[in-house]
Amino acid sequence: MWHPDTAMENLYRNFEEKRKQLKKSESAEQTKARVKEKLAGSLGISKEKDELRPMLLERLELEDHFRERVEFGTVWGFRVPAYVLIPKGASGKTPAVLAIHGHGYGSRQIVGLHPDGTEHTGEADIHGNYARELVKRGFIVIAPEVIGFGDRRLEADQANGQVGNSSCQTLASHLLLYGISLAGLRVQEALCALDYIVTREDVDVDRVSCMGFSGGGLLAAYASAFIG
Repeated sequence: MWHPDTAMENLYRNFEEKRKQLKKSESAEQTKARVKEKLAGSLGISKEKDELRPMLLERLELEDHFRERVEFGTVWGFRVPAYVLIPKGASGKTPAVLAIHGHGYGSRQIVGLHPDGTEHTGEADIHGNYARELVKRGFIVIAPEVIGFGDRRLEADQANGQVGNSSCQTLASHLLLYGISLAGLRVQEALCALDYIVTREDVDVDRVSCMGFSGGGLLAAYASAFIG
């Protein structure tokens, strides 16, 4: 008798009725703006942004692409390291993809590296080295380190030596005390990665997209709502 089915059905009917009314009263652009504003509020997206101040940390030539390590600013003093993969033989402006990793050991897991930064030569894991697969298909790829993973774990989590652990729970709990959601911060940093990639002279700014794996897929979906 305490099952939630009836209440859930009523919620669905009420929201569906509101959706139909809004569809009649507003344009597609108005709907997009309303959803975008509501999503930003739900995630706690800040209107503040730090200057990007990008830095090139390293550039390596590999068999079929170049791999750069860069860093740039996002919000509240955070700086993000990211790999940028550039296909060899690319000329002129090249389409680009923001590739967001999922739970694991960070951005190295999708660009063809082991956790210690050495080249991955064995069989790909569940992430499939998909950023490296994208660059093989002619895309410039930026793979930022999502906060809470890899090099962006808290010092205590990095010190315990466990590969693939994360700082998600601790970061999320502390950020909530400041009225900030971890998901919102991650989406905002993904948008800053897009801000960076379109500053590059080798990128076709009219052909930029984003994709992700697992939790990175969720971030890519949210970030897409704020593009354009």
